[in-house]
Amino acid sequence: MAPAEKRRQKRGPDAIRLSDVAARANCSTATVSRALNTPSVVAKDVRERINAAIAELGYLRNSAA
Repeated sequence: MAPAEKRRQKRGPDAIRLSDVAARANCSTATVSRALNTPSVVAKDVRERINAAIAELGYLRNSAA
């Protein structure tokens, strides 16, 4: 099991990070950030990979960040 999969799915030091999503989706953290904030500028197939990784890992956005 990959380190990201062992982490709890909530906030704090063990939370799933944007970099974990990027690694799973095989793209950069900047691309994941763009897909979350401005989806229209990211290709549909890349957005689908990112959304699948988010769902698989249980990533939760930190609205305070």
